[in-house]
Amino acid sequence: MMRRMIRAHRKRVAAGNAEDLADLVALRAELDAAINDGARALHDGTAEHPGLSWTEIAGVLGVSRQAARQRFGGAA
Repeated sequence: MMRRMIRAHRKRVAAGNAEDLADLVALRAELDAAINDGARALHDGTAEHPGLSWTEIAGVLGVSRQAARQRFGGAA
């Protein structure tokens, strides 16, 4: 559903709607924050669910362990 919404915004921007461009930029910032928070939460885990390793998170994302660790704050 979100992909359809993003594509629709992209089409409106291409048609000259500048406000939709600002909406897309704001959405990008929120999405980046959600991804960062989610990756850190997966790594940190909880008492009930131990955290995932950076290697496991990297595998899901299709990046190297080092790239995942650097992007999502894995440095101790």
